[in-house]
Amino acid sequence: MIKYKFTLLTLLFFATLTPLKAMCEKDLKEDTRQMHPHHFTIKESGLFAGFGLTEDESFVWIDDMENSSPSRKKVSLRGQHIEIEGTPKKHCIGSYDLESMKGIPCMAKAYALKRMQNCWECFERTGFNPAFYHVSRDQLSLQQQAYNLRPHCVYLASFQEEGALKVGLAYTPRLLGRWLEQGALAATVIQSFPDAYQARELEKRISETYHIPEGFSCEKKRLWLRSPFSLEKILTNLKNQKEKIISELQLLDPQTPICDLWSLYKIEVVDFETVEDRTFLQQKVQGRYLGLVGDALIYEHNSQKYMCGLKKHVGSSVIRILRTLK
Repeated sequence: MIKYKFTLLTLLFFATLTPLKAMCEKDLKEDTRQMHPHHFTIKESGLFAGFGLTEDESFVWIDDMENSSPSRKKVSLRGQHIEIEGTPKKHCIGSYDLESMKGIPCMAKAYALKRMQNCWECFERTGFNPAFYHVSRDQLSLQQQAYNLRPHCVYLASFQEEGALKVGLAYTPRLLGRWLEQGALAATVIQSFPDAYQARELEKRISETYHIPEGFSCEKKRLWLRSPFSLEKILTNLKNQKEKIISELQLLDPQTPICDLWSLYKIEVVDFETVEDRTFLQQKVQGRYLGLVGDALIYEHNSQKYMCGLKKHVGSSVIRILRTLK
C-alpha cells in the first residue's frame, strides 16, 4: 500500500465519523426491523459483512451494529431461510488482521468510501494492497510486508469446459477457501513458494506465456454455472494444461492432485439451466438456501429456483436468518 500523508481533507473525513456513526446506526435499526413473513421469526439479523466457504460449510458474517461496540457473528447457511435487503447507503465492513486472518467490525460504524468496502480508518488499519507488485516493498504496510513473506502458491482454476481457466496465487493456508470463494469447479497447484514475490513472478509468466487470465468477473462465472458442463472434461483439460505448463517451462513437478471442487459445494440443484439469475433485477433476496458457489447464492422461493451474486450486498444490505414458526 502506498503511504499517505495527512491532509486537510483527511482531517475533515475523520471529523465526520461521529455524525456518520449516528446516521449508520439509524439506517441499520430501521432496516433490521422491517416486517418479515408472518410464518417466520427472525433468528439472526444485522449488517451483511461477508460470506465464505470451507470444505464443511458455507456461511455469512453478520455484524450487530445496535450495541455501542459492534460485534460479528458467523452463521452457517445450510438449511436456513434467509432475507437480504438493501440499505440506503453502503456501510464499512471493518478491517482485516493479516496476522490472525480475522475480520474486525468497524468500531466507528462509518459509511464505506466510494468504490470501496471500508472507511478510511479501517482501510488503513488493514494495510493490504492486492497489487503489491506495482510498488516497492518499503511502500507496503508493515503488516503486508510480513504477510508477503509467508508461503504462497501458484495455481490453475477452472470454471467451465473451455476458455474458463485462470491462473492465480494464494496464501497457502487459505488455498482451499480461496478456490471455493471464487466458485472454481476444479483446481490444482502448479508450484509452491516461500513468499508471495516468487509466486507472483511465476503467475505473471504463465499468464503472459499461455494467455491465461488472472481472473474473471462474477457475472461471467454465474453465466458459466448456469450452462451445461462435464466435470470429467474439466478435470481432463486442467490436467493436460498443468502438464503442458510444467513441461514447457521446465518446472519441478509438484505432484499435486487435480482437485474436484464441485462435490464440495453440496448444491441442492440438479438442473442449473432452470435457475434464474436475479442479481441485477431486485434489491431483496428471500427464500430457502440451496447452495453457494463462489459469490453465487442459489435459493428457492415459491417453488422457483433463483441465483443472486452476493458481492454487491456486502456492506450494502441487512441480512436476516429466519426461523420457521411451528
